[in-house]
Amino acid sequence: MGFIALMAVIGEARRAERAGGFWLLAGAFNIPIIHFSVQWWPSLHQSASIVLGKPAPMSPFMVWGVLLMVLAFSCYAATMALLRLRHLAQAADHALA
Repeated sequence: MGFIALMAVIGEARRAERAGGFWLLAGAFNIPIIHFSVQWWPSLHQSASIVLGKPAPMSPFMVWGVLLMVLAFSCYAATMALLRLRHLAQAADHALA
């Protein structure tokens, strides 16, 4: 959302692309730091809730809830991507006509 807002605020396309590229690189650099911060600073973060190959430290009811929400979000994301593709295809058809 920050990337989209940044691109919308800057009026000049060239400057917006440069600022957006910097923002994306900074975000990509931050991903490993966020991931490994749980291991680097265990006193500040809880341990992983679900680890493949190990029993979950939380109740099975909560594990099923988490997995259900992961599945639901995945279905939602796939649906939105397909709807966006359909919209783009229709826009391309109208532009060619």
